[in-house]
Amino acid sequence: MFTDESRFALEPDDKRIRIWCTQGTRNQLRNITEHHAFQGGSIIVWAGISLGYRTDLHIFKWSSVTDVRFRDEVLEPIVRSYAAAVGPTFVLMDENARPY
Repeated sequence: MFTDESRFALEPDDKRIRIWCTQGTRNQLRNITEHHAFQGGSIIVWAGISLGYRTDLHIFKWSSVTDVRFRDEVLEPIVRSYAAAVGPTFVLMDENARPY
């Protein structure tokens, strides 16, 4: 099983002007939205894939992930049950991120 996680900013703090438009309406003032301050947080999602199987997307409800949270929310309920179903040939491939 290969696993990975990603963090997504709900509202980025890069001070850029965002332009959302449909085809043919480029650079019209009504399509420009400017963000002045960081208003939101971020979420972290985790998933695993293997031959013929994928996990559901796990969304961490709070932004920081510790080793205990990772064990309690991902390893124990998701990975352990999948490993038991595969048997002794199960291999977990993880990038060894700092919290784990």
